Amino acid sequence: GKSWSVLHAKETKRQDAYEEAVDQMAAGYTSPERSVNEWMFMWYFVYKASNGNMLTPANMAVVMDTEKVLTNATGVYATENCLLTYTGNQSQCTTPLSWTSVFEGTDAPTAAQIESFKADYDLNGGELGGFLLDENYGATKTSKYTRSHYYFGAPLKGYTSATKDLMDQHVEIGKDQLDLEESLVDKFGLKAAWALDSKYKDKAVVKTDDGEVEVVWASTALMDQEVSNMVSSDFLWAFFCIIAVWIYMTIHLQSMILATVGMYEIVLAFPIAFFFYKGIFQVSFFQELHVLAIFVMLGLGADDVFVFVDAFRQAKMADDTSDLRDWVRYASNRASKAIFATSITTAGAFAATTTSSVMPIAAFGIFASLLVFMLFLINVVLLPPVLVLYERNWGELPCCVYSTACLQGSCSNTCVDPESGKLRQNGRAIENFFNGPFSDIFIYSRVKYIVVAVFAG
Repeated sequence: GKSWSVLHAKETKRQDAYEEAVDQMAAGYTSPERSVNEWMFMWYFVYKASNGNMLTPANMAVVMDTEKVLTNATGVYATENCLLTYTGNQSQCTTPLSWTSVFEGTDAPTAAQIESFKADYDLNGGELGGFLLDENYGATKTSKYTRSHYYFGAPLKGYTSATKDLMDQHVEIGKDQLDLEESLVDKFGLKAAWALDSKYKDKAVVKTDDGEVEVVWASTALMDQEVSNMVSSDFLWAFFCIIAVWIYMTIHLQSMILATVGMYEIVLAFPIAFFFYKGIFQVSFFQELHVLAIFVMLGLGADDVFVFVDAFRQAKMADDTSDLRDWVRYASNRASKAIFATSITTAGAFAATTTSSVMPIAAFGIFASLLVFMLFLINVVLLPPVLVLYERNWGELPCCVYSTACLQGSCSNTCVDPESGKLRQNGRAIENFFNGPFSDIFIYSRVKYIVVAVFAG
């Protein structure tokens, strides 16, 4: 759309000037109903014959039958949408560029009628024949492909200008074209394999005595709707990503409670960032691109929680004689600095896109920067009290109450060492690896020199 134009480019300025001039001219000018051909409303058909020639009675019958959806005299196209040609006070639908205009009045043209058309075109030429036949017709006298264009007129009933309120008219036309699409989808039995799929993954094919004819149709409204449907369905995958990240957080943190709080922080950042984005900064542009930030926030938010919780647990492991306040104070001081460093660099990277001349990219940069900053604030404000409540209520209970041990059915495993009576403060496998074998390799062997030499060379 126009929103993706480069704002300061001379081409954009010229287009804006042209559209402004058209709007000013249209301000005092009215057009008869559906008297102007508007390209945004056009409807297209394309046909492909498997036998390499659409110019047979059986294949042409497919064209005539398919386009009955539009040529039906009582249908919505003929009564409400078609471009009108006026003769005095009388009007009628403009003849489309289609075989239905060549063989008007018949459902299945005969071989003699097709040959008559070919002979006339070979002798006299003509714009219609040149439009309907493909580039190889001159050499082979066959046409593997053929096409049709149907004209939709503006202004629609209730409007006075073909240019004023054009997008509103486009929406109204789009509704009727979606109904036409539904008729064609039912006719050819197109169905999505599953809820998140497109029904157009299957081809619209008709078997004939001469083989098969593949049918394709399109309009601006249909393409816009299909893109919107696919983008919306793709965003449903974000839900599965949220579940996957939550499961990983549960395993890593050994706590469904902390994992759920972490996921809550990520989700909560969106409405808060949106409030500042639209309410404070007054940026009204918002589209699917902005929601893509969820994938960045899932990784960043999970990492923030890991850093904070790990700092808290390391405080306990380093000094199990201190009280809860010291552990939380240590974790907050250490983790907030690390999280702030990663958050400010990420927010700054997104903020850099606000210098883009392409408005949606600049708007996305503002929103993503706010998201990162809000996520940081929520994390440093919410996690400390959550850790306090968590430690007081579940910290010394059996592990299966709050950890993944309950998912494995190990409810006999407790967090209290039976010999000392103290909390077990052993690190997890990955922590033990980096604190033990991994660090020993570089401290007590010459491997460190080899690694530096490899990267230096």
